[in-house]
Amino acid sequence: MNKLLAALLIFFACSAAHSISFAGVYGDELTKCLVQSATKEDRVALATWMGVLLAQHSKVSQHVRTSYSDLVDTTNSAVDSVTRLTFQICENEARQAMKYEGAEAYKKSFQYFGTIAIQELMTDPSVSKAMFLYQKSVEEKVNLMVKKSQKSK
Repeated sequence: MNKLLAALLIFFACSAAHSISFAGVYGDELTKCLVQSATKEDRVALATWMGVLLAQHSKVSQHVRTSYSDLVDTTNSAVDSVTRLTFQICENEARQAMKYEGAEAYKKSFQYFGTIAIQELMTDPSVSKAMFLYQKSVEEKVNLMVKKSQKSK
């Protein structure tokens, strides 16, 4: 795994850990259940839906083509995973979180779960390869800026 990808994963994990630290005990239990119970397919379904959803943005859609059918299919897959996790596998944790901590507990639990889902995609070798292009470009620009800065001294 390259350095940039590792840094991004650490950033997402820290962001998620920061988010979860403000949840109550019941929200934490819901989060644990979601993360521990989700299959790779659940995580991929959620992350894929997020990707297709973001591809709907007018600036992104110029570069990434998705159909309405893609949106419907990925939405249905994500909904199936989330409802199965929430109302079957983690039902007790979800009820307790809602009862004692309200919708904010759900929000924080699913923010963290979404971060874990994205990490599933970020570890794919094709994504790592694509991230390397970004890393290489950033390093080249930074090196150029450092050289210019040194010359002007």
